[in-house]
Amino acid sequence: MRQEIEAELLESIHSGKFSERELINLYNNLSARGSSAVMPAIKTRMRIDFPRAATRMFGAKDKEASALLEEVFQELSALHDLTGNRLKNGVRAGSKMVSRKKYIDVFIAYKNSAGVGAYLGLAQDSVESELIAVVGSYKAADANCQDERIFALHDIAQAIDSYKAQLAAALPGA
Repeated sequence: MRQEIEAELLESIHSGKFSERELINLYNNLSARGSSAVMPAIKTRMRIDFPRAATRMFGAKDKEASALLEEVFQELSALHDLTGNRLKNGVRAGSKMVSRKKYIDVFIAYKNSAGVGAYLGLAQDSVESELIAVVGSYKAADANCQDERIFALHDIAQAIDSYKAQLAAALPGA
């Protein structure tokens, strides 16, 4: 019986039947009961239909991605001297997120004085799509000298290792 109710509830949520207020109340009630099977669907529907309310309830949409990149940046800045970075140090919002072409687009990057750079980004096309990691390197003066690899989120450790190698090549004295 409970599974039937959950299935009906999920169908109603996915169809967009509930108002902002109803979704908030439903989420809070399920939260109080400790029922978590339907909660991700509510969160997703709110992110799609009511982004302001979702931000108030759950925080910024890129919070987890930014926190992950901030952790990587802190680790790398403890290991390497990044003062020669021609770009702003730290996690930044990508232009595709700012222009709303992507749901999430955040990155960390390093570029030396010779224009050689490396970046690690996390991107997500829409609320329903998967978050991916993008690692790349480039030489600013040469448009043909660019390398970019895409990793699934479950391969984030490989993406970080790839970025560390790209960064090491861009750092002075490499």
